[in-house]
Amino acid sequence: MADEIQILKDFVEGKVSDYDFEQQLYINSALEKLLSDSAVNWYGTYLQGTTAFLYLIGQNYKNTEGRLNAHETVQLFLNKIGIEVVTSAKHTDDYELLLRICPKFIDAEADFIEKYIVPEDKTLSKAERKQYMKQRYAELFKYQTKPPK
Repeated sequence: MADEIQILKDFVEGKVSDYDFEQQLYINSALEKLLSDSAVNWYGTYLQGTTAFLYLIGQNYKNTEGRLNAHETVQLFLNKIGIEVVTSAKHTDDYELLLRICPKFIDAEADFIEKYIVPEDKTLSKAERKQYMKQRYAELFKYQTKPPK
């Protein structure tokens, strides 16, 4: 049980990659049992009526939105069982960047944004990523600076 809690803590702290965490969900039956514990009270949360495991399995770890959802769910789970952790802000920062850059009149799915807008080069600085994304929006959407009437 301690190993599974450590996996969850490492994920929330940013020590375990999204890919590795997703793989653990599929292969680690003890982790599944821990996340499916019916003793955890989810009343008043978005997990009411389901389990953390089922919610995490349903996330798309290939896009920013899914990674943020998984990160926040694991953090909530740890808080519910009384474990405090220092969280990594990487997922939140990435998602907030996507929201800030996207024009308000564009309602694009996270998968579309990840595929066509977000730069593939992960070594770019935050300012360079922001500039690249603005340029991609301008190329892909005719009304980038002036919304349609």
